[in-house]
Amino acid sequence: MILPWQGNTVTGLWYCKKEKRSGTEKCIATVSLMKTVCFIKPHQAGLMQPPTKSCPEIICKTNLVKIRSLLSTFFFPELMAMIKKPQLIILLVTVIVAFCSIGLNTGSSELLYKRMNSPFIKFLELNIPSHNISAKFHNKVAEFLNDSTAKSRFDFKTHGLVSEVFDDFKSQSGEAVRAHIRLIDTSSYLYDFLLRENGSDLLLTTKEVDLQASPWSVVVTSGFLKKLGYDESSWPGFLQYWHSDSQSVSLPIAAIVKTLPRGNDLFAPPLAFYAMLRKFEKDVLDPDNPRFQSSAIIFAEGVDQDSLKTVLNKCPPCRQGSSGPPATRYDNIKSGSSIYKTFSEENGKKKCLESLEKCLRATYFHVFNDYHRLHRTMSDGLYSATFLEVHFNELDSIQAFVNAISAEFLQDGFELEAELSALESMKNFGLFSKLMSLLSQALTLLSIVLMIYVISNLIVVHIDRNSVALGTLKALGMSNLLIAILYSLIATAIIIPLFVIGFSMAELLGIYTNRLILERFGNSMHQDESIFRLSLSIDHVIWFVVVPITGVAAYLFLKIRRMSPGDLVYSR
Repeated sequence: MILPWQGNTVTGLWYCKKEKRSGTEKCIATVSLMKTVCFIKPHQAGLMQPPTKSCPEIICKTNLVKIRSLLSTFFFPELMAMIKKPQLIILLVTVIVAFCSIGLNTGSSELLYKRMNSPFIKFLELNIPSHNISAKFHNKVAEFLNDSTAKSRFDFKTHGLVSEVFDDFKSQSGEAVRAHIRLIDTSSYLYDFLLRENGSDLLLTTKEVDLQASPWSVVVTSGFLKKLGYDESSWPGFLQYWHSDSQSVSLPIAAIVKTLPRGNDLFAPPLAFYAMLRKFEKDVLDPDNPRFQSSAIIFAEGVDQDSLKTVLNKCPPCRQGSSGPPATRYDNIKSGSSIYKTFSEENGKKKCLESLEKCLRATYFHVFNDYHRLHRTMSDGLYSATFLEVHFNELDSIQAFVNAISAEFLQDGFELEAELSALESMKNFGLFSKLMSLLSQALTLLSIVLMIYVISNLIVVHIDRNSVALGTLKALGMSNLLIAILYSLIATAIIIPLFVIGFSMAELLGIYTNRLILERFGNSMHQDESIFRLSLSIDHVIWFVVVPITGVAAYLFLKIRRMSPGDLVYSR
């Protein structure tokens, strides 16, 4: 209980309370808060006597003690009285849910934007059943897609018939790993789109890519290299194409990319692709091919051509024959030089290759055949296309195009199956993102309103319950502004921990939420993608800290600015 008292020179308030541990009674006196603060020390002779026998002495303190006593006698007791209210638990839960919705909205929006801006999202694939592949089908495709009316109606840029193959490559552990390989036409729009227009977004290597000049080099995804046992710190310069159970053949890697459309692992230019399809007069990738026994191409990493030639001339088994630059480029991502070496003696190639490791010592080197010496057969896999690809300007026209082309081709007995899973995923993500955006905005607004209402209401109810004491304080010099400031500081001491705890718990919950969503949408999301992202920003601080504190302070000032000490004491 707080009672007024009067000393020899000053008038103020005093109250006594027992210490829990010692059981002694501690009495505190205050005089015109923020002006003079006096403490009463028990069991000492005093200068001024308040109306009690247990508090014998009052000693006036400095300004620092004034503020400290104000905090200990008024601020902290009032704060502790309010943080025990159960309403704050409900408020904390609301803040956590609001931050969770913000994280989901941000993550899903970024994922949607990433998907929408994927370089392949506007490429539509229509699978072609094997019984449809014929000259008649090709003519039908050309007739429909080359029509200017169709291009204008469905707003597509280019189209093409594409071939694919599945084949094995040798991993670092010696196992066969199956790759999804696609033919890439170096004159196609996709080639320019992939390696020119969007190269900075897709390429993980910096070396210039020119598959037209290097027709035996391939483009591979980082994901497939990881399947082979490689990591980012040791990307290889060559892939080991598994030609047979006991032998592998080297194919240079022209570039490493993050991803390829349709889940492809490799893009191969025509020569390399048709070699894997065995579309040559002889098996061009066969290491035992007699045409390759008298020559070899030797690549050494980090060595210029003159130095490589000098080293080979110092290696006795490699001195025979002639050497020079290859007629065809076999570019790979490693820096080095290639030499085309011919051998005049029988088994000269075998002897030279066996001694290369000793001659080149620690230099990384690779040997492969001059595949360009063999030529393709006349068929060239013309009717081996597995799907029709169409590139659109806008996503909105894809569904109408699918309906039109399916109906048109069905009349002539041709079946086409569109790959619309990506488009459906985009629609689902778009709807989900919009719902999450609305939900996060609604919960954010609800959290702010609740914080202002609940905290303001708690403080006002508390003021009403302690109106007599506050009225007495006002009568002794405490202003309405000071009361509003003190309780606004109490509100700040509640709101900031609510913000910190709510944000931290939402961030932890977001990890588990993202895991659950990945399990639910596992077929349409990659493991490295996240649908939850929550990072601290100035906007969060403004909306969840500054705005509620400002709202509470304004409400409190308007509530008590006209209250007189009598209004408080007599609850008027």
